[in-house]
Formats: sequence, structure tokens, C-alpha cells
Amino acid sequence: GNDSWTISSNRIYQTATRTFTAAGSRYAGITLNTVTRPGIFTVSNNIIGFNTATGTGNTIIDGNTAAAGLRNEFRGIDAISVSAGAVTATSIQGNIISGIQQFSRCNSNAVNNASFTGILIGEVQGKFSVTGNTIGSLNGTSTIVIEQSSTNTGSSPNIGICDLSDNSNTISNNNLGSITINDAGANDLVGFRGILISATPTTQTATVNNNTIGAAAGPITNNIVGDYAMYPLQVTNTTLLATGNTISNINGNSTLANVIISSGIITTGSTGANLISQNTIHSLTNNSVAASNSIYAIKTSFASTANIIERNNIHSLSITSTNKNCQLVGMLTDA
Repeated sequence: GNDSWTISSNRIYQTATRTFTAAGSRYAGITLNTVTRPGIFTVSNNIIGFNTATGTGNTIIDGNTAAAGLRNEFRGIDAISVSAGAVTATSIQGNIISGIQQFSRCNSNAVNNASFTGILIGEVQGKFSVTGNTIGSLNGTSTIVIEQSSTNTGSSPNIGICDLSDNSNTISNNNLGSITINDAGANDLVGFRGILISATPTTQTATVNNNTIGAAAGPITNNIVGDYAMYPLQVTNTTLLATGNTISNINGNSTLANVIISSGIITTGSTGANLISQNTIHSLTNNSVAASNSIYAIKTSFASTANIIERNNIHSLSITSTNKNCQLVGMLTDA
């Protein structure tokens, strides 16, 4: 029932390993969940992670036990339900989520039960502006390392920013980098999404501008060998306005045959007029071993509307495989 709070300039860290022994445990730095008021919040300039107030070491979340095998989750900022029916958006701005090491046996297929989510907005409802946040780092000075074991086909990927709301939100000027996913056991099924927008209605519009996902000094790497995909920007149902984003140094080791392993921008289900303009996508790689799979820099599935894909800079796509049926595609548009 809270409203109009400002949560600013806090440091939230753990000096010792937090070990979860109950299934379905969740660690969250900041949680916003109010339904009886509009619940308009400002969450700014907080630092979530590390194990000291000076930003050294890691917050370690350990759920890699048999008892915690169903779900063990980390959410940096967990904005479940705010700004319900409000004109003013809840602002999540300038926060840093980094210095995280997580051990998990998350087996869930549900996106809102991902093992790791840096910022989750609108799991129930809400209007948001998510700008200027950093998840990991672009220069490698701090990292996020996820050690995960899952044997459930279609396991939810680890996610930087996840928007599940039914509103037209803005996600801009955020930085994601220095994120590594490792195999913590008999696992070959866990992928990655940088920014994932998945809304039920097709009447909403997502504005996704000037984000940086991956960098030469802060790559995003999935060391798991097996069945998964890495999508730096994935949008379903919502109309996408994406301008000025930089997606680079996304490295996978998936060996699943005949699927898109990595796609810089992928959209499906929109009924509006989409704009994908002036984005830079480069250095997407996958070690496919002997599998025939694909890397698409931009892959879209649009309705017959006035969609525009223009002035994007795409280069340096690479697959290492002995299979000659692999594909490297700059842009693919489907009806």
C-alpha cells in the first residue's frame, strides 16, 4: 500500500555466503509490490552486490543443493507491481547490479522464475522507465558469474532486464556486460537474454534506445555446451522502437542443431509499426563444434505494417563448426 517513495543511494551487499536450503528461495536487493495505490516510485543510484561497502568482492548466493533444486532465484531490483493505472511511470535509474556469484539448480520454464534477473519489471502490472542502469560492467572491473545446473528442456534463460508489464515502457541507456554463465553440473539447457520484453497485448510499444549489451572488455559468455540460445534483445508481441543500441561480444557454446543460437535483435508477434534504426551489432560468436546452427544479427517477424529497418551497422559474425550447413545472416525478415 505504499506510494511515492524514493529509494536512493543505498548499498546492499552480503559479507558472507547466503546458502539456500529450501526449494523456491529468492534473493532480491529491492522489491516493489503495491496494488492498493498507484505506487509510483523512484529507485535511483543504488548499488546491489559485492561483499563490502566499498564495492569489492562478491555477493554469493548458493542454492546448488538437492533441497533447493526446484528454484533458486536472484533478482537485483524486483518491481513486481507498481504504477498500476498511473500516467506517471516508476523510475528505475542509475543503479548498479554487479559483484554477484550465484549457484543454482533452477529448473523452471517460466520467465518470471529465471535463475538470475538483474531487473524485473511488471510481473503483475505497472508502467516503468528503466534508464542508465548497469548490470555487470562494460570494462570487467566487476562481474556477474552464474553457475547453474538444469536438466529441464526449455529452462528459463538468465536475464539482464525483463519487462513483463502490459504497458508501453522505456528501457534506455543501460549497460550490460561482464556476465558469464557456467555449467554447475549435468546442465546443457540454460541460455541468456540481455533485454527481454514479453507482453500479452499487442497494443503496447517498447522504446529501447542507446543500450549497450556486451563490450570488448566486458563480454557476455555462456560456457555451457548444449541446447540453448542467446538473444541480447528479444521482444514478443510488443511493437519495438529500437534506436542507437550497441550489441557486441556475445559468445556462446551451444551445440543444438538447426536453431538460432545467437541473434542481436529478435522480434515476433507485433501488430504495430516497428522501427529498428542505427543500431550496431557485431562480434557475435558460437562454438558449434559439429552442429548446424545459425547466428542472425537481426531477425524479425512483422505484420503488414509500416515497419522500418534502416541504417544499422552489422559485422563480425562467427561460427566455429565442422558442419557446412551453418548460417550467418545479417538481417532476416519473415511475414
